[in-house]
Amino acid sequence: MKPLKDCPNCGASITPSLTQPHIECEFCHSQFANPQYDPARSRPPTADAQKGFPPPRAEIIEPEPFVKPAKDIGGSLIKSFVAAVSWYILAPILFVGFFLVFGCCFLWFAAKSHDRVRRPDEHAIRRQKSEKTRESVEQIAKQMRAEMERQGEIFNDDQGAKYLADKPNDGWDHPLRYEQVTNRRFLVRSSGEDGVYATYDDRIYTQSVASSCITKTPPAIGSFDEAKKVLQDSIGFYRKSVAIDWIVANQPKMSAKETDRVISLAIESATFASQEGEKQVERLVVALISENEPNRMVEKTLACGRGGYVNAAKSLIDLMGKRDQKKAVEGFYNSPVEKISNAADYHLQKWKYSDEQMIQLCLTDLNNSLTRNQAIDRLMNFEVAEQRKSAIGKAVLKSLRDVKPVSRFGRSSVNRLETKEVKRFLAKFVDRELVPDLCRTLSESSYFTEELAQALADLRDPKGMQKLADMAMEPGAKSSRCRKVLVNMGVDAEPYIWKILENGSDYDKQKACEMLGSVGTKRSIEYLTPLLNSDNARLRSAATQAIRNIESAKRAPSGAGKR
Repeated sequence: MKPLKDCPNCGASITPSLTQPHIECEFCHSQFANPQYDPARSRPPTADAQKGFPPPRAEIIEPEPFVKPAKDIGGSLIKSFVAAVSWYILAPILFVGFFLVFGCCFLWFAAKSHDRVRRPDEHAIRRQKSEKTRESVEQIAKQMRAEMERQGEIFNDDQGAKYLADKPNDGWDHPLRYEQVTNRRFLVRSSGEDGVYATYDDRIYTQSVASSCITKTPPAIGSFDEAKKVLQDSIGFYRKSVAIDWIVANQPKMSAKETDRVISLAIESATFASQEGEKQVERLVVALISENEPNRMVEKTLACGRGGYVNAAKSLIDLMGKRDQKKAVEGFYNSPVEKISNAADYHLQKWKYSDEQMIQLCLTDLNNSLTRNQAIDRLMNFEVAEQRKSAIGKAVLKSLRDVKPVSRFGRSSVNRLETKEVKRFLAKFVDRELVPDLCRTLSESSYFTEELAQALADLRDPKGMQKLADMAMEPGAKSSRCRKVLVNMGVDAEPYIWKILENGSDYDKQKACEMLGSVGTKRSIEYLTPLLNSDNARLRSAATQAIRNIESAKRAPSGAGKR
């Protein structure tokens, strides 16, 4: 089909249609007759055409003249100016900002990497300083020994300090210290990195001079004030031991406060020579504490025990035993130190204490956290009548409710020996009469949960088992331990686990399903079946798995407990 001539109004080319009697321009919408119209190809004639009416005449619409918009010269200039400003001003700013951010990031990463590289160097420097300190202390100690042997006598504290004043400091630039330990032995001490003496990082080098260089001129002491000054000011133990010997030999009149101070200084100074120091402290306490002051003797014995001077404490207990100071010796019967407790036990046996008296001492010491372990251990060794076991069991359970943890390295814990002794005690002394006390202790005590729960399980008492089931539903760590004990009981725990399925939360029911999967019989299936329709998906899965385990295990039901 060839296009018609151009539209007479707008000049656009038009393609005619063979089925349309009129043609409409697509651009100006003007209409005119179609010269190529073929009626045979057109649609059927309308009703108006059949009646002889002429077709409607097309209305010719004159198109509006096209007007080209005028150019906005001012707006173009503004746009050009903004583009120039953006390119010539903002672009350099963005460029400089990018490099500044990149440079800062680079410097930060460089500093971090420098720190990582520098740390090994710091450790190396510390090792070098420590090695330098060790070498300097050892070298100076050997030089001092040679000088003492040349002079023929060991240095006292003042001479040693004067000799070290001219020597270089240690690797940490801290001054060294000289201490005369015995009449022929000395040491050179470095305070280490922290600069504090008598700490873990001290560097010590000990030397002994020849026997010909033993001290020939011990410090002269003429009064108690001079002896006290030597005890306070001297560094090494040798000069202090001379002062202690003078006090023991002369026994000057002192007040109770001065006596306690002298004994405390002697105990502190004995750390430099433990064996000789123990003997010195023992002689000093015996000389200064009269026979009529057993309480003060007990205090000094405890001080020796705390200081680690076990032999001195044992000697003082033996002295109190010779003086028949029974009350004083009784306080050490359950001492945590075996040698001290054995010494007290020896004297109590010598005084023919009965078993009942010994048991009463143990019951008294149950209230002390330091003596509780030994007291429980001793109670295990007595043959106790059946009527007496109940009273002892109640006393021990009461003490367990008051147990406080011991802080070790920032954590609270209970002595392992205490846990072991509690387990042995519960197995021997607890019976069904003590089930209420056991249940109360299990509820109130924060420790020994598993031991107490196991004791209830061994008794197989219905009230105790119900308490176990109730504790298994409580929040916290106790519930998991109680569930563990119930599982260890086996089939006998099955009726009490059903209580959890009836009264527990979804979480408790899920744990009960796991327990029944381990110990349940076919009787448990009727309790598990309703859980298969639970809205909790995990509970449904646990119940399904428990039923499978029960059907595969084929356990024999227990005779205890019925629904």
